[in-house]
Amino acid sequence: MFEVMVISREKVIPQIDVKIDGERVEQVANFTYLGHWITEDGRSDQEVKRRTGMVKNTFSRMSKLLTNRRISFATKSRLAKCYACETWTLGKC
Repeated sequence: MFEVMVISREKVIPQIDVKIDGERVEQVANFTYLGHWITEDGRSDQEVKRRTGMVKNTFSRMSKLLTNRRISFATKSRLAKCYACETWTLGKC
C-alpha cells in the first residue's frame, strides 16, 4: 500500500528501512505521482519518453482525421487546440 523512494544523484542508491505500524515499507526505484513519472536519479528522461509515446499514440488515433483532405485546415487546427487544452497546467495570473 505504501511505498518509499530515495532520490539521489549518487550511482548507488542507499537502501533505507522505513516501517509503519511495525510493517516494512517497500522501497521503489520509480513511481507515478500526480501524473508525473518520478525516478530515483531525479532525471526526467523516462518522463519525456513516456509523454512522447502518449503524443505518438494520440496522433496515430487521430491521424485519419488530421490527414483527411476533405477537412479544412481551420477545423483541424481547432481540433488540435481543443486536445491541447486538456494538457495545460494552470497557474496564478
